[in-house]
Amino acid sequence: MAIDHCGISSSAASLEGVVQWYLAALKPLGYKKLAEFLDGAVVGIGADNKADFWITSTKEEPNVKNHFAFTASGKWHHTTL
Repeated sequence: MAIDHCGISSSAASLEGVVQWYLAALKPLGYKKLAEFLDGAVVGIGADNKADFWITSTKEEPNVKNHFAFTASGKWHHTTL
């Protein structure tokens, strides 16, 4: 089993700065912005044309909800912690 993708949340006011920070931090691993949805409120970054790290704008306290998805054989299951 492997981690397929994960996500964190950020306040709307901080989202652009958080995205830029992770892009700079993960650049040595080949990460870049690969997807953007909901007028920039959801940003997917990754390497090799697969967005596997997602940053989402939230009205709630940031990092209250995190998302991790694992690749495994068998039945698919989705959980948000």
